[in-house]
Amino acid sequence: MNPQPWRYQHHALRPATRASQLRHHSPPDKMDTAEEDICRVCRSEGTPEKPLYHPCVCTGSIKFIHQECLVQWLKHSQKEYCELCKHRFAFTPIYSPDMPSRLPIQDIFAGSWKFTGAPPAVALNTLPSPTRSEINFCPPPPQIPNAEDMKTTVKYQDGEKVSVLCKENYLIKEAEEIVCKNGRWQSIPHCVEKLSCSQPPDIDHGRISPSRSSEERKEAIESRQYAHGTKLNYICEDGFTASEEDEITCYMGKWSPPPRCVGLPCEHPPSIPNGVMSHELDRYPYGQEVIYNCSEGFGIDGPAFIKCLGGKWSSPPECIRTDCFNLPNFDDATLLGERKESYKSGDQVTYRCPKFYQVEGSNTITCINGKWIGKPMCKDISCVNPPKVENANIISNQMLKYPSGERVRYECIKPFEIFGEVEVMCLNGTCTEPPQCKDSIGKCGPPPPIDNGDLTSFPLPVYPTGSSVEYQGQSLYQLEGSKTVTCRNGEWSNPPKCLHACVISEEIMERYHITLRWKEHQKLYSSSGDTVEFVYKYRYSPST
Repeated sequence: MNPQPWRYQHHALRPATRASQLRHHSPPDKMDTAEEDICRVCRSEGTPEKPLYHPCVCTGSIKFIHQECLVQWLKHSQKEYCELCKHRFAFTPIYSPDMPSRLPIQDIFAGSWKFTGAPPAVALNTLPSPTRSEINFCPPPPQIPNAEDMKTTVKYQDGEKVSVLCKENYLIKEAEEIVCKNGRWQSIPHCVEKLSCSQPPDIDHGRISPSRSSEERKEAIESRQYAHGTKLNYICEDGFTASEEDEITCYMGKWSPPPRCVGLPCEHPPSIPNGVMSHELDRYPYGQEVIYNCSEGFGIDGPAFIKCLGGKWSSPPECIRTDCFNLPNFDDATLLGERKESYKSGDQVTYRCPKFYQVEGSNTITCINGKWIGKPMCKDISCVNPPKVENANIISNQMLKYPSGERVRYECIKPFEIFGEVEVMCLNGTCTEPPQCKDSIGKCGPPPPIDNGDLTSFPLPVYPTGSSVEYQGQSLYQLEGSKTVTCRNGEWSNPPKCLHACVISEEIMERYHITLRWKEHQKLYSSSGDTVEFVYKYRYSPST
């Protein structure tokens, strides 16, 4: 009679008579775990056909396993204990009910005994579920990404802690320790990469203190980046002090708030001769202003206030006398009115110029804070020695000096005739253009008129030979030919012509369905030679 196949069971079990007598672990209370119970090998849940068992003392999510999965593990690992909790399995043979009480010794030693039937099964004991009063063990802690490898043991009691150390250039977030609680690891931290900072912020009245070494300074300038944890210090300008700690720290790509450089207060303001402060204070903080007033007869020279600038006052003003004495003298200018011994600030004095002279600029000076402001100038505007005209005589009364506006009249000696104005006027020291006395042979009359054009000078009744005049076109008319004509032997050279302007009416454009190409140049009149572009209106094209 062949024996039934070997069945393996936990050392605490009695031999079972058949496989249906195997007991399995019922699903744990939801209070013990927030996740579904799964097999530690195939990661599947238990079913009525394939229930989960608890064959060792492991706790948590790794304490359950299918019977078939455990058989396969025992077969391949060749081990008789759990690799995690090190609990040793004991194996007991189970025989059929009709197995003989004794086996032939020769069959045992001859090795002729063979296994038949189904693969070996395992009789597993279901351990009681832990209660609140029992101790729950934690498995080895998980390996945290970017953290140093941890030295671990197989199991940890409730309340045990394991320290976590991140790798270089990584920073731990949350707690630095993980805690075993109710069979699970709590407060698992993260290792995040350290971020560098850009250039530190600028502050008013302060700057970054130079690095302690030239290498640090060179590295910061070249990379323009500062590693996580870098600390920098600020230095305030003279007269300023840091309002809080002068150090900033680079933390995960951001600088901590920089300090403020606060101005130091000033002592009592300085006194000035012939002046007093408008008000006094108990203290004078940075930026405080103090105004000075001068005694009567004195005035402020410069700004009337001073300012507290970092423990020091700005330069105070001076109180100077505001009265003026000793009127200044000016060439050719004389005082208008009575001379006084002194003049108050703001008083004005007027000067005048003699005959034949005219004041250039203002004829008054003003007393301002003890100084005279202004300088009248007298300019000679008379004329002397009127211009000589060949073959002509002056018939008006002659003078040594001709005041501005005075006229001198000329007369030609016969047989010469006068060309131009017969009088010369003195205008601010300069005479107008004199006439000419020339032979009347070959003279020309007034220049010929042209259509749509005018002379640029007033026409004369007679022009001597060789005289020239110039034309100009009226608005939108363009000259064609030389704009200058010359009198030769009693005749004028050919005058220019004025070309008509080009005109296009809105009616014509509407008739031909066209419009000007450039909207900003909507003009109906164009000078001769101008280029004007048209385009067809929308939905119109050239007829074929």
